[in-house]
Amino acid sequence: MVPKNSMIFEIDPEKLDEILNDLKKNYNNDKIIINISSSGYGYAINPRTEEEFKEKYSLSEEDFKKVMDDMLFILISLVTGKEERIFKKYGGSEEVTPVLTRIKQSMSNLIESLRFKLFCKTQYLEDFSWDISIRVRQSGGIKMQFPLSVIKMSFSKANSPLSPLLDESNSITFECNLHDIEMMIESLEEIKNALDEFYKEEEKK
Repeated sequence: MVPKNSMIFEIDPEKLDEILNDLKKNYNNDKIIINISSSGYGYAINPRTEEEFKEKYSLSEEDFKKVMDDMLFILISLVTGKEERIFKKYGGSEEVTPVLTRIKQSMSNLIESLRFKLFCKTQYLEDFSWDISIRVRQSGGIKMQFPLSVIKMSFSKANSPLSPLLDESNSITFECNLHDIEMMIESLEEIKNALDEFYKEEEKK
């Protein structure tokens, strides 16, 4: 029996895998924005992306909304650690578990990303870019050149409502030399090692 009040469970496994891959790709390319906060959740999708999605999978407007609603409900339940809500809504039929397992495996990085944003209390890194610049200075008839890196980091505030998401972002731009970069790499390696140890300890539990 197909789970009650569902659309996603009616899709065959191969097609579902395609849909999941497309959702991940569009999320990573910022064509789908999923917002989750202590006050609720929602999503926004690029209009052209939505039309391409519906055409590719032969979905009507209503069916597309059902698929997105199902997917969002399942993702948010997994992000918040409330998996029981999925079975409560769709029933405990044997069709639910295989689909749920598929989503967990395919969307693990997206789930981790959303969970991080949910637990973040300040700001999170939204974008990172860099460039190499050569500064030139003429002094006393001597031409001096100095290479440096210009780094830009863009941040978004945690738990902001979906609609003013872009207004809630800010960025900083700073310049640094090779020594600065080496110090940052050393500190980031220390942070990475500390987080790696934490995840290893969690996996043992």
